[in-house]
Amino acid sequence: MALIVPLYLDIGGRSFGGWLRVRIERSIDNATTQWGIGATRSWPGSEGQWWIEPGDRVRVRAYDHTVCEGWIDVIRCDYDGVMHHIELSGRGLVSDLVDCSYIGPPWQWKSVDPAEVIRTVAQQHQIEVKIEADLGEPIEFQIQQGETPWDVIDRIARLRQVLAYEEPDGSLLITRGSDSFLETRLVQGENILAATGTLDDRDRFSEYIVKGQQKTKNGDDSVSPEQASFSIGSVRDPSVKRYRPLLLVQSTAPIGRSNSAGANRAQPRSPLAAGCSRMASCGRSTVCARSSTRGWVWTASSRSRRSSWTFRTKGCAPS
Repeated sequence: MALIVPLYLDIGGRSFGGWLRVRIERSIDNATTQWGIGATRSWPGSEGQWWIEPGDRVRVRAYDHTVCEGWIDVIRCDYDGVMHHIELSGRGLVSDLVDCSYIGPPWQWKSVDPAEVIRTVAQQHQIEVKIEADLGEPIEFQIQQGETPWDVIDRIARLRQVLAYEEPDGSLLITRGSDSFLETRLVQGENILAATGTLDDRDRFSEYIVKGQQKTKNGDDSVSPEQASFSIGSVRDPSVKRYRPLLLVQSTAPIGRSNSAGANRAQPRSPLAAGCSRMASCGRSTVCARSSTRGWVWTASSRSRRSSWTFRTKGCAPS
């Protein structure tokens, strides 16, 4: 039986719980956490009314663990002859970076650390930025009128092949996929409640080709004009049997003056598969909300070893 997790909304110094329906979506594919809850009009466990409005600051927590720090976006009410229902939904603090336009200055940088650009646009909405990945050498960067702060952050994340997503406390994390594993293993019959697997070849290609251009500086003889005007890198995926090429064009200078790294990261096994995070082979497990060893809620980008259930290249089967 699935573990029922008590969820609370902390708003204006008050905590509300006892929800009838709960939905929380947090993913490295999405900029911000999304959540939704449902209840009756009378507060569960209370005879008094409660006052919540769209735009209220909210902390969503499971037990004593913060799941999301953000805002209430929508309140929806409906009723029939016997019941009066209400649904609330919202997103994390980073949602303002997604929705709103960037209002400069500055609009343009020359030879700037990519981290500085990210922090500048995030500061418009007082979003803390945590950078746990090397963003490489300085870049030339220009923000277009009407772009959102998230558009800017996403462009840099794609250029430097990093992940950008919201942490539970509402801060923005710039990182790469974790190389370490959690202590807790996923075990069929214990913490795995259900599992499915999908094999999808739609985003797999036999050859990934990356082209781009780069600027040369005065006195830099390591790159010829021909190389600067036409930089190319390619990589093959031998597991794709038929000819399926994919050509990618970089809009900015390639990293390390070579597009080989970009081509390598374009493969489906990369967190950013040609700018798309869908994986060719994926498995989905429904698990208990808490880790069995430390009591933590599962976090985005964490890795766990799986036991007693295997996902093979030619199908799914219990071991």
